[in-house]
Amino acid sequence: MNSIFSTRNNRLSQSFGRLLILTALGASALPFLISSVLGGQNTADHPSKQAGKSPLKVFILAGQSNMEGQAVADLDGPDYNDGKGTLKFLLHDPAKAPRFQHLQDAQGRWTVRNDVWVRYQLEDGTVKAGPLTLGFTPYEGRHHFGPELQFGQVLGDHFTNQVLLIKTAWGGKSLYEDFRPPSSGGKVGPYYWKMLQDIHTALTNLKTDFPGYDGGGYELSGFVWYQGWNDGCDPKHAVPEYEQNLVNLIHDVRRDLGAPDLPVVIGELTGPWVVAPDEWALLRQAQAAAAAPPKFKGNVRFVETHDFVRPAADSPNPGHGHHEFGNAETYFLVGDALGKAIVELLPKDPDAAANAPILYRNAQYDFTFSLPASWRGYSVMIQEWEGTTFVADDKERATERGPTIVIRHPQWKASAPYQDIPILVFTRRQWDIHERKGIAIYAGGVEYEMEHNANYVFAIYSRFNLAEVDGWKEAQDIVERNQAANEPPL
Repeated sequence: MNSIFSTRNNRLSQSFGRLLILTALGASALPFLISSVLGGQNTADHPSKQAGKSPLKVFILAGQSNMEGQAVADLDGPDYNDGKGTLKFLLHDPAKAPRFQHLQDAQGRWTVRNDVWVRYQLEDGTVKAGPLTLGFTPYEGRHHFGPELQFGQVLGDHFTNQVLLIKTAWGGKSLYEDFRPPSSGGKVGPYYWKMLQDIHTALTNLKTDFPGYDGGGYELSGFVWYQGWNDGCDPKHAVPEYEQNLVNLIHDVRRDLGAPDLPVVIGELTGPWVVAPDEWALLRQAQAAAAAPPKFKGNVRFVETHDFVRPAADSPNPGHGHHEFGNAETYFLVGDALGKAIVELLPKDPDAAANAPILYRNAQYDFTFSLPASWRGYSVMIQEWEGTTFVADDKERATERGPTIVIRHPQWKASAPYQDIPILVFTRRQWDIHERKGIAIYAGGVEYEMEHNANYVFAIYSRFNLAEVDGWKEAQDIVERNQAANEPPL
């Protein structure tokens, strides 16, 4: 395949093993088991080694077609207004070329940035993954780009860490319906769930998508939202709800990713206007208002983009106002502004970020568990517990089974074990049986509740650290802190 990035198709595996091991760092590990079909990957396209240091700094770029990427790089002729407003056109403009020169090498080829990776799964399942360059869009080849191109340049310049951009953007999608977050009530938007699944799939397939990945873990570092056109097309329903729906989206994404303080940047709907009319002005106002609540001060930023609009006559797609006329300068400036805004929201004290607690979140069971920074790089195993109980007038035995989430310290070795934290997951029915009749899972000891939700109870075995291997007291303290933070109501 003659491309700097690899493409492949993902499909859900039909075979589920009894034991699933997932590496994690400060985020949940959804047990989506993915089977990959490589689409003619050229391994020479990927550097053999990771260029930046670990952990990876991960940023989510979410939205609809303008986040997908509609900027035209080098197409010309009558179908593209003779190439006006393309990146190639800008590079031939002496007044503007210096600003874009880093995107082209001395031989006139599009540059490739190896310390920034991009992953984008299209709606048809095709995955584009590789170092930052043009082409991470729904279109074939490297003739288009989106905000990620300059956004990645800004973040790559800011960090010495490897940066990973995960694009979760699909054209023609509204916040009102398609991305509708759970807290907004009604039917949750299917693309809200798809966004979360794509994020988790990306984070559990790092070595597959990026063979140079050194296994040093990752940190969820930011979320960017650039969307709005389809909501503006529904001024009766979607526009009046937009502000609250966007506030809910930020809340729910942070909750479901286990990142309560995740920096968020909202990109203003750009479109074809500097000054937007009617419902479009109201939509822009709603986007700005969503970033204004006091609880979002210092961690959510609204970025104006209307000044980046360029005339249709000076653009490659003059009839596509909803796509900013495909103007390369517009998309470049949007990405640049979004990148600079997220940098301003990042922690200023790297030691504080490094020492911050880690949240493990399992979205399948809606379970969150807090770990100290010393557990950064932990792994998770999903095992199975089995126990017996009495039925039929306490004369007949029955077997109950359920998952055990085993959280393992990064220092654990077979030759020198470090204390695991095994969390037993019961359905509410099973826990009711356990409380009334008991379920014999282990010899001696008891299982006590740590927390629960509407569907599950999460318990710990009282003798889980009886062997007193290294870290047994630390593990006990971690369990007790989590139990205290989630004290069940009387």
